[in-house]
Amino acid sequence: MIKILIIIFSLLIGIFIGFQFNVSIGIKILLSFSFGLATIIAIGIIFMLILAILTLPINKKEKCNKQSKFYRRALVFYENFLFKLFGMKIVFNGVELTKNLKQFIVVGNHRSNLDSMVIDWFFKDINLLFIAKKSLFNIPFVGKLIHASCYAKLDRENINKDLDELYRIIDIASMNDYSVGVFPEGTRTIDYDVHEFKEGSFILSSELKCPILLCALRGTYEVNRNLLFKKHTVCCDFIELIPYKKYGKMSKSEIAKYCENKIHNFLENNKNF
Repeated sequence: MIKILIIIFSLLIGIFIGFQFNVSIGIKILLSFSFGLATIIAIGIIFMLILAILTLPINKKEKCNKQSKFYRRALVFYENFLFKLFGMKIVFNGVELTKNLKQFIVVGNHRSNLDSMVIDWFFKDINLLFIAKKSLFNIPFVGKLIHASCYAKLDRENINKDLDELYRIIDIASMNDYSVGVFPEGTRTIDYDVHEFKEGSFILSSELKCPILLCALRGTYEVNRNLLFKKHTVCCDFIELIPYKKYGKMSKSEIAKYCENKIHNFLENNKNF
């Protein structure tokens, strides 16, 4: 809806300006289209400038030890803007599992950079941070927003450095009762299957000793194929809440395999939506 309103508004501005010129109707139409396109570009530039100004105080070289409520809200606003711009309709199933949750770990399959945004937007009213790859912090403006939201930065090239960062985030989550999101596949997959869950991701559950919320995501990769010119339906299914007393005596590899199989089986049985 928002992209349609932007296009209509821009075309109206273009028509208004274009028809001010004393030229032939053909030239007026061409000028109207040109000014309309220029208006769309100007709106995009203004949006980026607002983000630039908002994130100017954030220094990514400083460690984030507490999530900023202001920048968390700014991140949620940005996510919601993208969903509307991309024509995304998000369907959440199994929401009854999320009621009365305090601190938890949400574990999901990973097919797109939109995955964390979908989950984050659903839990917009709680303090949730994600274990994210280092490259996401290099995205202009967004990198600053997720830094201020206390996302963990993993570069996957230095295991010891990654472990230090993981335990740092565990300490922050423990002290502040933050919930944490993680995609244990370690990278995005585009073949509709769930790849092996890395057991290192489940250091979180062993240390935080809070419930694990399993989440299956469908349709986020398809959004990337046609961002602006097609409507998309994305499903986010919460399929099981695993209390600590159920997995507490399991090894990290056993927890990883259990979660992997649950999400894999759900996606196998729910390919159409």
